[in-house]
Amino acid sequence: MKLLFFALLCFCSVRAAHADLARDEIDAGYKSSDAEKPRAALQHFDRALRLNPSSLEALYGRGQVRRETADFDGSISDFSEILRRDPQFAEAWLERGKTWSEKTQWNKAIADYSRAIRLKPERDLMIDALVRRGMNRKAAGDLKEARRDMDAAIKLDPNDAASWAGRALVRQASGDVTGAKADSDRAATLDPLYGQSLDASRGWDARTLILRGVLAIGALITILGGWSMLRALIKATKEHGL
Repeated sequence: MKLLFFALLCFCSVRAAHADLARDEIDAGYKSSDAEKPRAALQHFDRALRLNPSSLEALYGRGQVRRETADFDGSISDFSEILRRDPQFAEAWLERGKTWSEKTQWNKAIADYSRAIRLKPERDLMIDALVRRGMNRKAAGDLKEARRDMDAAIKLDPNDAASWAGRALVRQASGDVTGAKADSDRAATLDPLYGQSLDASRGWDARTLILRGVLAIGALITILGGWSMLRALIKATKEHGL
């Protein structure tokens, strides 16, 4: 009996030590990611998972870094494993949606954003999911539903610049140039990253709107859908001679 107790105590001590070491590796992984050192970040998250295979946080961090390094299949795999274990993890639905968007799998991204929204997360996450779903619906050609998403995001927080910028792009795609200008001006007022409002004397047309939209997305690329959408917008400006 004493031997069994001693063995159990040793097992628990080793497990606790591994958990502590995994925690250190996770923290180091996020620090490396913030310092734009993705290779080091991946190594830290890999070590964390070897020490603690049940760590959803390590999977989450690795999934993000894998997406940043264009390992989209690896990223999908990590977030899918998280969701297999915890289907109520709203942030994981959002993150996997981002990766589907990077793969230009608009409908799969929309489905994941919708799952995140149905979980009724806190307000900032809800707005993020609505704006992202709206941008993917726009990319998929569903402008009516894209507009509804942007309207819903603005209703939740009228001071969220990304929501106004997103709706500007949807309005522009719908041919509502005047409304697009008003929304883009509002976004620029709320957040200087969107640039200063164009001088009224310069006028407003599809070309300036699209270019300004590309600039806004370049500045807040993670908010408005990822590099795939930026590439699509740049391609559109070239194809239409803008």
